[in-house]
Amino acid sequence: LNAASEFRLVMLFQGSIYFPLGFIAPQSRPAWWNLDAWNYCFLPVSSTFALLRGSTINPYSNTEHDTSLNIGRMVIANTITNRRDILQGVITYTQSNQGISGRSSDDLIMVAASGTTRFDIVQVPGSTNQYLILNPATGGLAVRVA
Repeated sequence: LNAASEFRLVMLFQGSIYFPLGFIAPQSRPAWWNLDAWNYCFLPVSSTFALLRGSTINPYSNTEHDTSLNIGRMVIANTITNRRDILQGVITYTQSNQGISGRSSDDLIMVAASGTTRFDIVQVPGSTNQYLILNPATGGLAVRVA
């Protein structure tokens, strides 16, 4: 799966177990982040994408970054619209409590995906954009495919 230059991923499966192999390099990084001094690329630590691991060479002195995914209030379809709510863009936070370390483009979204199946497609209301669900869970990750 590819989402511009910020996301490259292969999903590995064995029975019902899967694991992502690839990277996320959020499109918007802090303006002061010097790519000559610090790497800017994160690897998923688990299939939930809630935690990303970066290099030890970074300005925050921590290797792990939390994401804005898996929020407990993003569970099922909205009963008013009968659609699954989405939040475009995934935010990464430092685990050293120093704020935001990046934000993805709108090609990556959080979706109320509980009850869906991995690789289901959701469409953004009022748009032709379609997203492939990678983590069919509360506040799961989906990536734009059309």
